[in-house]
Amino acid sequence: MKRTLEQHDEFLSTLGHELRNPLSPIYMQAQYLLDAVRQGQPKALTREWLSPQLEAFCGRLQRFLEMLNRVMDISRMRAGRLSLELEELDLVALVREVSQSFERELAAARSELRIDAPAQQRGIWDRLR
Repeated sequence: MKRTLEQHDEFLSTLGHELRNPLSPIYMQAQYLLDAVRQGQPKALTREWLSPQLEAFCGRLQRFLEMLNRVMDISRMRAGRLSLELEELDLVALVREVSQSFERELAAARSELRIDAPAQQRGIWDRLR
């Protein structure tokens, strides 16, 4: 029983950390947008400036929602109710697509992500999982 409680606590600690990671930049982006509008920055109200800001904001929210879905998948797996949506796709292309969604964060961290993979890896996969 003690080991189960320790595992539960470790899971909750990891979960809290993993959920906080995407929420922090979302909050900072929203605060930046709000500050720009409050300060009356002329460029903050232009479509050219606002559109990419909101696209980045929505992208971060989308990744957060995907993370929440993965957490829910754990619950579904434990209950034996996880259903996979299998489709034929190229796993390497999917990995490259996901990695491109982190370009902004990588640039901000001055980090580089390298993918060492074959040109293609076709198979039957669940795109989200």
